[in-house]
Amino acid sequence: MKFLLVDGKMLEWNNVVLAEELIDSQHLITQKVWFGYGGIPLFEENVNQVIDQCEQLSIAIPPELKDKRELARITKRMLNKNKFYRSGLISIKILVSTSSVHTIISGNPFHEFIFPFSESGLLVKFSGIKKYAGNSLTRFLFFNERLWQASIAELNDKQFQQTVILNEQGYVCESAFNNIYMVAGDELITPSLQSGCHNNTIRPVVLKASEKTGLRISERNFITKEMLLTADEVFIASEETGLNWILGIETIRYIHYFSKEINVEINQLLKSKAISMHPVI
Repeated sequence: MKFLLVDGKMLEWNNVVLAEELIDSQHLITQKVWFGYGGIPLFEENVNQVIDQCEQLSIAIPPELKDKRELARITKRMLNKNKFYRSGLISIKILVSTSSVHTIISGNPFHEFIFPFSESGLLVKFSGIKKYAGNSLTRFLFFNERLWQASIAELNDKQFQQTVILNEQGYVCESAFNNIYMVAGDELITPSLQSGCHNNTIRPVVLKASEKTGLRISERNFITKEMLLTADEVFIASEETGLNWILGIETIRYIHYFSKEINVEINQLLKSKAISMHPVI
C-alpha cells in the first residue's frame, strides 16, 4: 500500500508523520469495511457505526466523517491510486490523544473479486466466556473486541478455529468477530439483537439474502445449545472475515448447502449496492 487517508487527506505512506500522536494515543476504534464490485457497498453503514462509537466514548467526531459522500469519494480514489481494483478490506481507525483526534483510512487487497466465502468448513467449540445480554454496550465493536480476542485465545487445541459465545443465560449469542446463523428445515434462525449479539453491518444483508433463497427468517432471543447442535447447517459472517461455513461444533457435523446459495445472493445484493454508489463516488 502506497497511499492512505489521514484526517480526510490523501498522503503517501512515506510522508505520514504521526509519531508524537501515536505515542500518546490508542486505536480506540477500528472498523473493517469490505470493498468490491467497483465500490464500497456498506460504506455509509460502517461510518455510521464509527460515529456511534465516537459518541458513546465522548470522542469529538472528526469532521471528515460528517460528509459521508465526500469521504466515500476520496476513499474510493485512495483504493484506485493503490491499484486495489478487485476486492479487499478498508480499515478505519480513530486515534485519540490528550490533545487531538485523528482518522486514518487504509486498504488491504484480496485476490478474489467476490465477497469471501470459505469452501472448507471451520471446526468450532463453545467458549467459556459469557456475554451479558443486558449491557447496552454489546452492540458496539470497541466493547466486543477484547472479549472476542479472549474467546479465541481459549483455543489451545489446534483442531478448532472458532468459538460460539453464549450470553449469561446460556443462550447462543454470536461467534468471535461474527454473527452466527443456523438453518433448520426451511428456516434461517439467528440470535436477535436482544440476545446481546453484535449488530455487524453485513447482518441485514445476510438476512435479506437468506430470504431470497426461500428460507423463512427467524430472529430469536433464546437459542439453546441443543437447537444449534441439531441444526442442519451453521455458518458465520462478518465484513472482516466473509462467510464461513461451520463444518462442526465440537463432535457434531453439519451439511454444506444453503450457505453457498446465500453467499451468491449476498454478492448480488452487494454488487447492486456498489453499482448504485458509482454516481456518488
